Formats: sequence, structure tokens, C-alpha cells
Amino acid sequence: MKNNTLSAILLMIQVVYLASCNTVKDNIMVESGKNLVELATTISLEPTGKTVPVQDYFINPGLIDSVSFPDGSVKLTDDKQFFEFEGSVSKPLSLLNVYSGDTTYNLLVKRSEKIEVSFSFSDPSQKYSTVQIKGEMNQWNPRAGNLEYTDEAWKIPFWLTPGQYQYLFVCDGNEMKDPANPDSIDNNIGGFNSLLTIKATDEATPNISTLSFEDNSITLFTKHTSGVIALWQNQVIPEFNIQWTGDNVKINIPDAARQVKRSYFRIIGLNNSKTSNDLLIPLEYGEVINSADKLDRTDWHANILYFMMVDRFHNADSSNDGTMSIPEVHPKADYFGGDIKGITEKIKSGYFTNLGINSVWLSPIVQNPLGAYGLYPNPETKFSAYHGYWPASFNKVDFRLGSPEELKELVAEAHQRDMNVLIDFVANHVHEEHRIYKEHPEWATELYLPDGSLNTERWDDYRLTTWFDTFLPTLDLTNPELTDILTDSAVFWIKEYDLDGFRHDATKHVPEYFWRELTKKLKKEVIIPDQKILYQIGETYGSRELIASYVNSGEMTAQFDFGVYDNTLATFARNDIPFERLKTSMEESFKYYGYHHLMGNISGNQDKPRFMAFAGGDLRFDEDAKLAGWTREITVTNPTGYDKLKLFHAYNLTIPGIPVIYYGDEYGMTGANDPDNRRQMRFELDNDEEIDVKETVTRLVNLRKENLELTFGDFEWLHVEDDMLVFARTYFSEISIMVFNKSSDKKNVVFDVPENYINSEFKDLTLTDVELTNGSISLEVQPNSFMIIQNK
Repeated sequence: MKNNTLSAILLMIQVVYLASCNTVKDNIMVESGKNLVELATTISLEPTGKTVPVQDYFINPGLIDSVSFPDGSVKLTDDKQFFEFEGSVSKPLSLLNVYSGDTTYNLLVKRSEKIEVSFSFSDPSQKYSTVQIKGEMNQWNPRAGNLEYTDEAWKIPFWLTPGQYQYLFVCDGNEMKDPANPDSIDNNIGGFNSLLTIKATDEATPNISTLSFEDNSITLFTKHTSGVIALWQNQVIPEFNIQWTGDNVKINIPDAARQVKRSYFRIIGLNNSKTSNDLLIPLEYGEVINSADKLDRTDWHANILYFMMVDRFHNADSSNDGTMSIPEVHPKADYFGGDIKGITEKIKSGYFTNLGINSVWLSPIVQNPLGAYGLYPNPETKFSAYHGYWPASFNKVDFRLGSPEELKELVAEAHQRDMNVLIDFVANHVHEEHRIYKEHPEWATELYLPDGSLNTERWDDYRLTTWFDTFLPTLDLTNPELTDILTDSAVFWIKEYDLDGFRHDATKHVPEYFWRELTKKLKKEVIIPDQKILYQIGETYGSRELIASYVNSGEMTAQFDFGVYDNTLATFARNDIPFERLKTSMEESFKYYGYHHLMGNISGNQDKPRFMAFAGGDLRFDEDAKLAGWTREITVTNPTGYDKLKLFHAYNLTIPGIPVIYYGDEYGMTGANDPDNRRQMRFELDNDEEIDVKETVTRLVNLRKENLELTFGDFEWLHVEDDMLVFARTYFSEISIMVFNKSSDKKNVVFDVPENYINSEFKDLTLTDVELTNGSISLEVQPNSFMIIQNK
């Protein structure tokens, strides 16, 4: 089952199966868990409405009797396959009521904030024959941005949500900034993009926060809020159970919550034009959870995910090493010998437990080809399949990594230590040696485009058909027969090995039809019958609107938040990027994913240069990072990079979302881009700076796990300037305040604490008292350092 936030993130919930639904006095009922099996994601409308597949939410649409939508027009199609919303709505947030037998389900519906914006490129003499636009408004796809020439200018309209949009014009094939727009932004690779900012309405944004709780109720504090919508699971709390006293609002906990071990309150405020941040409050048998001891690995908000390349992690069985040792393959592109047994060995030794990790993600372990493929020019080399992303089978464990029995042992040992195990699932493509391609080459997309050019690495303009390389056919997953085979494979891995979910490779290159079929099948064959909590996280590089389109009740639990990652890396690794840029990026993510999302906040991955390479100044942002990794040795020449890495980790481990640590980042492994970012893992550290980083990460991971405000807490900015950042995470009476100084000088900072905590006593992590004067804290913060202040 899945869990998600109010604005679109899916949280898998634990379902307690009851023989029947028992009506209680507030008309809220315990759901059977056999039709709507998760906290339903918010339906975000377009300006003129939207068509929504019913099976995104309900496994059996036939059980639905009718629907109503008091704030607008909606129709349940005759075959009960779609909710059809028509026209606009008046409220920023409202409810779709779905009637099924004795139960009424209430789905959140968010009004579109989009406005029509016209882009114009002046060309009085019509110097150019074609003008296109590529940017965050069209997924950087110039084919979706052809401007028309009229009145001495090229023009195109888009419907856009208020926020920031980077873009470029493409004039007769040449990219350029908008000459009429003075605003631009560094793109982190040595260039600049034009930047458009669309402001929202002037009405104050509502805000809600947790204040207190009793046995039968919770109380919230509100600002600029005229009303709240509160849901227990997927049912609205009736107005007579919500009492206002000034800015405080008290919400009664329904009696039905007492019958369920794990359930959730979801609350959001609103005024005439805007919605507030969302709250997610976990309950255990109807009581507010106030201790992290009550959480386990099925509470995904409390998870810390660790990702390792299996071949590069630990070699415990030299008999299965796949090292090719041939001249055509450079040693960096060959197998190193890591295996499944090696990971199990580290699980047993306590490496992950000591670090505080409670979920591990393995790179693909499916059988890959035996030969060498591809070609890099300098130095000239082919590649082995050590990384696992060239599937030659759907169901076999690669014998160079281990055996089925060893994988089962790994999972069993992890579960015994309350750890989840995810595997990397590759659906987009197969290797040309895969039997499915040999027998059905017609099931692949076309390698050549209509103009005769190769359809390879066309990531944006042909994202659903492009091949990653000429030996990696992309599958046409609009084909129901093929999709049925591949989704059966995914279900097989979960059932056969008792896995806890997937990291999905190349999500945006796979049609949504496939993800919907996969998730539907997982619900029917695993989640409902086994009462199993699964987590599916996708990989999509693109705009937040594109990324969020895959995160809903019918597809993904989450995706990686590359928007926040790119800005976090730039902010902490570079001295010239102000914190304001990171704040803006975070607020964009909150808008699309919510404040209690399960998006992955990565420290790095197999496709990115290591943070340490940038932070230490050994790799430039404007150079070819892949070439640098091949042609020179990337080391750490400036130890300040380690301090910057600690800041980076401290930020990632205290913001909303699931922290994802890429192997080696816990001590500061360096490296340029692929394959230099995939070095052999080291467990014996003889560098004092690396030891210090690892100890800091361990403290931060365990701090997050032990403090509920860092998992289910509210979020509030307290101070933002070029080199100083302060924000707070709060959960009822508990508060953690994070303070960052990324400059090379000591800095003084003064900030107000949230008004609910002005009578608190504060200490830093060394248990030193922090003085609070008239509701404000004044601190001196050391260079390139962070502080965490708590009222504990």
C-alpha cells in the first residue's frame, strides 16, 4: 500500500481487514481496504477540467454507485472508467464525493492556477525561417514549442502555473537567450538560461501548523486561513467535529480510528484564492503518534534510503567475479567483483544499522549480456555490463552478482533488522541479446526517425521512443501483450523475493499506460492479498510538472527531486549561489509535491559527478565531467570540501522527503562523471576528514530517525540571505531549527522563532543553552558549518 501527501504524493498505508464496515456516530467508517487501498492523491485540474482514470484510485470501479462534485461539474462515464471534470471551479480546494454502498469516499480536487502566458520573439525583417522555444514549460522539447510569425514577431502561448520557468529560444537551430528578457539564471554547466517569473495573486498565503493534541482531538494554529479541509484516511471530517477559537482550530479524532493500527489525518487550509501547506499526522489506534519508537520500516516517511552499485560495493565471493580483463575494456569499465553476498555480509556486520539506514536500494541485478558494447573515444574503450542496466532477461539473477538463494538471504537478513530492500527495475529497454527482442523485434520502437536520423539519446523531443544506444532497443510499452509480460516480471520479483518496492529507471521514457498497469497489478496481486506496503520511486529528469504527472495513486509513490538536488548542489558547492535560489526551488517542489511528500532527496547517483569533486574545486561546473574522469585523476585537494559536504548532508537529512545516500557519500568519496563516480567502496577510512564526515552523517541520520518533527513535521523558513539560511521543522510541542552558514567567515544571525515556541527553552546539539530574547535567537555561526537548535 502507498502513502502520499495532499498535493500528490502517495503513502502506502497499513490496512486492517475487517469483515464488514461498522457505522459510527460521525458517519466515518473503517474502509475495507479492498477497493481504495491508499491515501488518495489530490486531483489537480487543468483550466478547463480533466479526465481522470477511476482505476487510479479504485481497484473495482464497478462498486461505485455515483459521484457528486458540489464545486463544479463532474461525470462518471457509463463504463465507470473515468471521472470527467468539465469547466472551471470556484474554490482553490474542494472534494469529489464517491458513493460506494454504505461508504462515501472524499477525494481532494485542486483548482488549476494556470494562466495563459504568451512568449514573443521580435523579428521585423523575418530573418529566421523557424523559431522554437525550449524550457520548463514544454519539457525542453523544441518540437513542442514552434512559434508562429505574426505582426513582425514570433509568438506562442502556454498555460502556466505561477512560478519560475527557465527557457531558451531556438532560431534556425541556434539556441539563444530571450533578448527582450533581462532576467537569466546560471544553468550550472557554464551557461545561462532566460528566466520568467509569474507571480501569484496578492492575497496572503494561508498557513497551518500543529499545536497540541489530546486523547480525542488535535488542535492547529492557523494564519490567513478562512477554512480547513480535514480527512481521516479518505473521508472528510464533518464540520460539527471542527471547532474554531480565534486562529486555533480543534478537530475531533473519529471513533473509527480506534479500530485501525496505522491511519492518518490529512489537513489543509484555504482562503478565497490559495491553499496552505498540508499536514500529515500519523495515528496508532486513534492516538497521535508522539514517539519515533512507534514507527517501523513500513512508515516510509521515517526511512533513510541507501543506494549502492552492487558490483562496486563489496566482494564476498571471488568465484563469481565477472571481470573481463580484455584490451577492449578499460579497467574502470570492467567488473570489480562486488556481489549480493557482499551486501548481505555488510548487513550482518551492522554497517547499515550503525549508520542508521533502514532501506537499501540495489542497482539492477537481472541477467545482463556477457560481451562488451558501446564505445568511448578518449581513452578508446568498450564497456562491460557491470552496472546492470542492459537487461538480457526479465527474471534471472545475474550469475556474476549472485544466485536466487543469496538474494533471498539478503532480503531475510535485512527484514530481520527492520530494513526494506528495493531493486532497480528497468522497463524502458532491453539489450539486443534479450530473447524478447530476438523473437519480437517488432515490439521495439523505430531506431530511425522519419527524416532518416538515428533515434538515439533524443531525451526530450522523442522521449517515449528514443533508444539509449544502438544495441539497447526501447520497448513499445503501449503494446498490451508486451506490457502484460513485463508487469508480470515485476510482480514476480516482489513475490519471489519478498522485496519492498522498486526504483524505476528512465520513468519519463515509459508511457503512463505501463505504470498504471503495473501499479494496478501490484495492488491486486500483492498489496491487497498480502497486506504488503510497497514503495515505488521513479527517475525522471525534467520539469516538476512532468515529474509530478507520474506521482499519483495509480502510478508512482514518488520520484527523485532533481530540481532540489541541482540547486542544493550548486548552493553548497559554489560560493556565488545565494540561499534564495535554493529557497525558491524548495517552494516550487512544495507546490507540486506537497510538504509531506516521499520524493527522494539524493546526495548523488550513478549519473552525476560526486558532490566532493565540485565542493573541493577539483571539478569545474563548466567542463565535460565525463571526460575529466577519464583523462585526469580527480582527488580532494581542498579539505574545505568536506565541510561543504557536511552542510549538504545536514540539509538533505532535515528537509521533507526521503533522504537517499549514494554509496561512499557518507564519507566523501570523490569522482567525476560515469564511470569515475562508481569507484570501489571503501570501508576502512584512514583520512580524518572522511572519518569526521561519516560520524557527522551517522549523527544526522539518527537525529532524523529519533525526532518526529524531521519526518512528519511542518516546515517554515525563518531567515534567508546570501550565505545564511535558517528553517524550522515543528511537530506539536517539538521543534528543530536548522542554521546554515556556507561562507568562509563567521556570521552572526538573528531570527524569530515560531510564535508557538516563544516560551520554550532551547539547546544546541552539544546541549549548550541557546538564549531566547523577546522571541528571537541571536547566534554566531562558524564558517562552513551548521547548527541544530531544539527545545528538548
